[in-house]
Amino acid sequence: MSQNLESINKWVSDATKGKIRDFLSSISEKVVLILLNAIHYKGVWKNKFDPGNTSEDTFHVNNEENTLVDMMHANKYPLSYFLFDKLDSQVARLPFKGNMSFVIVMPYSIEWNVSNILDKLNKSELYSRFHKEKPTSLKLPKLNLNFKLELTSALSSLGLGQLFKNPDLRKISDDGLVVSSVEHQSTLDLNEEGVEAAAATAIVTSRSLSTFNVNRPFLFLLIDDNTGLVLFCGYVCDPKPSAPRKKKDPSFNPEFKPFSKGSIPK
Repeated sequence: MSQNLESINKWVSDATKGKIRDFLSSISEKVVLILLNAIHYKGVWKNKFDPGNTSEDTFHVNNEENTLVDMMHANKYPLSYFLFDKLDSQVARLPFKGNMSFVIVMPYSIEWNVSNILDKLNKSELYSRFHKEKPTSLKLPKLNLNFKLELTSALSSLGLGQLFKNPDLRKISDDGLVVSSVEHQSTLDLNEEGVEAAAATAIVTSRSLSTFNVNRPFLFLLIDDNTGLVLFCGYVCDPKPSAPRKKKDPSFNPEFKPFSKGSIPK
């Protein structure tokens, strides 16, 4: 089994360009079949950030705490963004070279339910709302995200519990087979050059100074502009979990809406 484990982990590592190296830690002797799939994407910003402008800045983790993160900054970044009343959020689109985009959905309120946002999210409607890019003072945190999860419980709650109990897998084998586990791991690096992702299963804006500051929890999507297909979707509540948190200034109002109707770029 150790040789199979090594072969599987090497295949996943090769397929993800080394971003996921030790996908499986062990394989049970009862395992007769493993299905694998992997995806890797490396995007280069259409407009890169200058590393010299990256510095520590405040990120509001929740209503009571904030932390210092490495924040990328561009003074005149060509950015398309708008206020989306249906989601009570600001939405921005940062294009990569080619046909991919990094879309940010940042609610006004720091405390929000990601499931509610996703339920209301319509990608076609989203893309139809993007205006012409406008030179914008943009701040965006650098990210290094890693996520690993065993999906048996999640898939069972979606109505697929039979897979793990008594599924009909006779087209694979006449033996009595069950799905013993579903493992998923993903990673994403976001920096001045762009983004590299892999998977195996308070802001003020005015007409005189356009600003988009990603300094609170947000949802992101990597979207194929041609097909509308979402390659990756994630939620960031703390870009730098290892950094210490501190109590924030009580004068900060997390419910303050950063846009007025007249300030939305056209």
